[in-house]
Amino acid sequence: MKSSSLSGICKICGHANGTHTKEECGARGCQKKIKVCGSTAHYIPELQDPNCYSWVVCAQCEDHGRVGKHNDYSCYPLIGKDRSGNLVIEEEGYDESLATTGASCVQLWN
Repeated sequence: MKSSSLSGICKICGHANGTHTKEECGARGCQKKIKVCGSTAHYIPELQDPNCYSWVVCAQCEDHGRVGKHNDYSCYPLIGKDRSGNLVIEEEGYDESLATTGASCVQLWN
């Protein structure tokens, strides 16, 4: 994942926005953005091994999910925060082995 020109800190995962990418939703006519964190270190206390070693989706399109115009991020977990401010997985990715291996599932669409 290339670094972005986004400034500040992500309100969800706490990493610098420069480590994130935003991509337009892949649904025809939808201009909402999907925000993906490229850092491969996320502490999620609810997991048996609380260290998640994959990319995570900090914000998906509310209407269409995690599939962007050029990439499908649905294999990565969608994260949020609980009432205590801890990271939680709101929606699992379809390939959970990525969380322990750090491998990438993003496939470019041509």
